[in-house]
Amino acid sequence: MSDRSKNPSPLRLPKLRRHRASGQAVVTLGGKDVYLGPFGSEASVGRYRAAVAEWMNSGCPRGKSAKRPRPLRVDELVATYWQALEAKAEPKSKLVRVRYAMRPLVALYGQSIAAEFGPKKLKAIRSEMISSGLSRSTVKERTQGIRAMFMWAVAEELIPASV
Repeated sequence: MSDRSKNPSPLRLPKLRRHRASGQAVVTLGGKDVYLGPFGSEASVGRYRAAVAEWMNSGCPRGKSAKRPRPLRVDELVATYWQALEAKAEPKSKLVRVRYAMRPLVALYGQSIAAEFGPKKLKAIRSEMISSGLSRSTVKERTQGIRAMFMWAVAEELIPASV
């Protein structure tokens, strides 16, 4: 299995790279280079994750032409959540459980607006998991994982509390 198939989201994140002239870590967001400090340092990696999350929250604008940020999609929210879990150095077993929980969410509602996600859509995902033959406890655990991601997103002010 390739590394790409392990990522629950089809979203490709901007790459953190080294600026040759200055030796700093740099990422290009919306057509602009953002310098993050000495390449390879923990601080630059933390700044990278924060900058990418902030850029994604603003709708991934591309240069000056983006006047109004587009709303955050479900697959982008999943990618942001995944980054946050990796940044917290969660155990691999938790990451595996989260990945499996997010698969039906991204498959069914990946392109929809995260702020429009509600209980009926969660029930549809739960029904999909049940029809795939998962046990009751597994369906409950994965549904709770999806709910935890949305509660995290509300706490991070990525989506409104009404969700």
